[in-house]
Amino acid sequence: MKNSKSYIIWMPQNGSGKTRQIIINPWHLIALAIALALCIVSIPFLELRLFTLNRKIASLEGSSAGMKTEIADLRYLRDNLKHIEKKDLQLSEYFGMSTNFPDPEGLPGRGGLSDDSGYMTLTNSLLSLPDNNSLSSHLTNLDERFKKYSELIKTREQILEVTPSILPVEKKGISVSSGFGWRENPFTKTKEFHAAIDISGHIGTKIYAPARGLVLKTGHDKRIGKFIVISHTDQIKTIYGHLSDINAEAGKEVKRGEMIGLMGNSGLSTGSHLHYMVIKEGRAVNPLEYILDMSDGL
Repeated sequence: MKNSKSYIIWMPQNGSGKTRQIIINPWHLIALAIALALCIVSIPFLELRLFTLNRKIASLEGSSAGMKTEIADLRYLRDNLKHIEKKDLQLSEYFGMSTNFPDPEGLPGRGGLSDDSGYMTLTNSLLSLPDNNSLSSHLTNLDERFKKYSELIKTREQILEVTPSILPVEKKGISVSSGFGWRENPFTKTKEFHAAIDISGHIGTKIYAPARGLVLKTGHDKRIGKFIVISHTDQIKTIYGHLSDINAEAGKEVKRGEMIGLMGNSGLSTGSHLHYMVIKEGRAVNPLEYILDMSDGL
């Protein structure tokens, strides 16, 4: 039943045969329909909003995971930074020490620093890098320092390659028969300065180059017999005397450990031995200071 103002609905009550009358205002129905329509229309917007929120949640979760990783990395850096700085200090002290090695100027077939001051300038530039409390700057500085350490190591390797450092004779049945310094001349019986060491051994004992260098001269001298002169740098040369045979050629480069001759008894000699001299900056120095494997052979 319907009138202009309201709707009347009869509804059964619990199967008793009786009915219940409900009067509904049409404006209520209109309001309900509008609300239902608004709900239906807003569903896509709600879904979009929900999707956006889910994306933000996922992004935040990803950021959280990334932050956890960064925190773990920073903790690792914090725990290892002191160890790295300790190694850095050790390297700084090592490269800051004075060295008796020659500069690599004039190395056969290679370039290098002009003098010790050039080598130390590189070291000083390393030691004077600016300090910064910023972790990023600090790590950058450390990276730069280790790059310079790499340069210094390469330079030192180059220097070591041309620095006499091994026993120049075959390690079998040998001994030092005369040292560096004042001694009695075995022929004149007068006191004289012996600017070399004599290493005695059997005739034919192999003689080796103690470092890379250029053979300057070979020949025969009435005092030291058959000899070889090797230039390792502009500052360091080595001389080998009383040889029985020469296996080196003037003008040719030799490598450390390469056989250059055989021990003998040529020249003024009382027996088979090698007369071994090291000349540094024009002056004879004790060759024993340039034999690092001394304990292995003598």
